[in-house]
Amino acid sequence: MTFLPQRVLIAYGFSGATRPLALALGEGLTASGCTVAYSDSDVSQGKGYRLLLKTAKSFLKWVGLKAWLSRWSEQQILQQRSQRLLADCAQFQPELLMVVRGEPYLASTIQSIRKQTRVAAWWVKNPRWLQQALQSERHQFDAYFSIHPDETGQSHFLAPYTYNEARYEAAKADPIATEILFLGCWSQRREQYLEAIADLPLTLIGPNWKSRLPLGSRLRAHIRAEWVEDAEALKHYAGAKLVVNINQWAPHETEAVNLRAIDVPACGTLLVSDASQQLSRLLSPGQAVLTFATPDELRGVVLHALQHPEFAREVATCGQQAVSALPDGARWARGVLEAIPA
Repeated sequence: MTFLPQRVLIAYGFSGATRPLALALGEGLTASGCTVAYSDSDVSQGKGYRLLLKTAKSFLKWVGLKAWLSRWSEQQILQQRSQRLLADCAQFQPELLMVVRGEPYLASTIQSIRKQTRVAAWWVKNPRWLQQALQSERHQFDAYFSIHPDETGQSHFLAPYTYNEARYEAAKADPIATEILFLGCWSQRREQYLEAIADLPLTLIGPNWKSRLPLGSRLRAHIRAEWVEDAEALKHYAGAKLVVNINQWAPHETEAVNLRAIDVPACGTLLVSDASQQLSRLLSPGQAVLTFATPDELRGVVLHALQHPEFAREVATCGQQAVSALPDGARWARGVLEAIPA
């Protein structure tokens, strides 16, 4: 018997990288007939508080108490986040709480909520920490999903393999023109790869690039924004000649495919992505997506696509046809619910 909740609360960080995945899940659950609400796991600290904390850490570093202050600060944030989730659950009264992990909550908070409703988790963060998370918290949840394939069988593989035609048609009707686009947060791996095309007409959008790039990096000249809203991101995808996709994690760490691998071809744009087996199952390399394994290969693929626009359009069209055959949000969401004990 399939678990069919009427009211679902999704907890995730409203300003974080988990936002597109959480919203995709919410859209699917809504399409399947659920009433969906969201709980923000971000805990904002005032500028004055952050400055005071930074000053205190600098002082306590000299007396060996910086680590203690950091743990104390993290505990305060954890408690505030957990209190907010309790309040949101009390107000919305969900039949299912889906926690996009993400940010942690107090175990006592999850236990308290689970007495009233089913609670599931969706791990979308670093694959290196998945097994540790499963060992420490799997027992707290009725079901545990992961964007990374899990050979231990302790979590259900849940990738964002869904297609929402109306969402993509709206973006294609109002595209934002660019040449080469990368949209995503900074990571050392991404910086390394994008340096290979830093002399090309690249547009870079995403958090932490300004703060993490070296002052002399050529990539600084390409930064356009810290972040854009989800609908605007799709417009950027629709207007780009090609979009580069670089996972934060190396292929030997995970075979996860991010939402960009769906969104870009769905907008009718050429996707140039680092290669993985999961991506190959979704999009045929060389036909529906162009792939690379090294920074030099990335540069070669991008230059070839720009120099052969007809070939690039053919690959983009094939990619669009491939993702349009994916299940719609309602079918995808029902598959999620089927994995939760009734």
